[in-house]
Amino acid sequence: MKTNKLTIIGVSVVALILVFSISKFFTTEKFLIIHSDDLGLSSSHNSATILAMREGLVTSASLMVPCPKRDEAIELWRENDDLDIGIHLTVTNEWENYRWGGVADPNLISSLLDDEGYMYPNCKIFLENAELDEIEIELRAQIEYVLEKGLVPTHLDAHMTCLFRGSAELLFTYLKVAQDYEILAMLPKTSFEQIKSAGYLDQLDLKYIGIIDQLYIADEQEYDKKGMEQLYIDILNEVKPGFNVLLIHTSYDDLEMKKITSDTKHWGSQWREEDLKFFTSSKTYKYIFENNIQLINWKVFRKIKELYEQ
Repeated sequence: MKTNKLTIIGVSVVALILVFSISKFFTTEKFLIIHSDDLGLSSSHNSATILAMREGLVTSASLMVPCPKRDEAIELWRENDDLDIGIHLTVTNEWENYRWGGVADPNLISSLLDDEGYMYPNCKIFLENAELDEIEIELRAQIEYVLEKGLVPTHLDAHMTCLFRGSAELLFTYLKVAQDYEILAMLPKTSFEQIKSAGYLDQLDLKYIGIIDQLYIADEQEYDKKGMEQLYIDILNEVKPGFNVLLIHTSYDDLEMKKITSDTKHWGSQWREEDLKFFTSSKTYKYIFENNIQLINWKVFRKIKELYEQ
């Protein structure tokens, strides 16, 4: 039987909305979306992510549409359509042993691809080569692919945060595409300030911008120093009032993922299984409770945002 896990720690959406409608004031609330990236990367990622959302503390995930296991992920999404799943807009391909190109016709997005027809391995090379109009073509192709399957993404976000690292024009393109499809786009507060300073806000509907006060993610040096469990305990202890997102990656440390990630010390199959174990552990609930963190997802975020703007 499916259960709609809008929060894990017992605070229902109805209760949140009721409190908000009475107080109109949430300055002391610590809202946190625990978000698993890279759905569609592998079968391992697909099954582990659904498990983490069904049985653990993960409240949201997003699909990498260019990846080889996207259709398998889409079927799992269809079978679990009450879960909070968005699109992880992907413009890079970081794995040496596991390559992908774009979703759009390669002839239309040649500036996003290397000589072999694959996406570039990092944000720096992508930003140096990609043309803005071709980026937009690819972003729209990824969204259209999901919509044509009859699925409705709860939000958009950016693989490796590449879309947040470039110019104000790139940010505007990302937000304008989200607005055109009426999908909420995750945006760090610093990026919001960037487009605000560039004068783009009068061309955008704020209803489709999901501004995040703080974006958390595991740090490689901290991981080496203290290990994954203590790293996440420290992050949960640091969560401040406002809207926060913690980005994680959930898969199994199996042969499939070992082959994909064999070229890296960090972010590999062991790292990702450690993410899975921590956020499906009963011990982790304790840190959520102790820090008075309210777990939400993008559906709830949007409801609260709508109430605030009334």
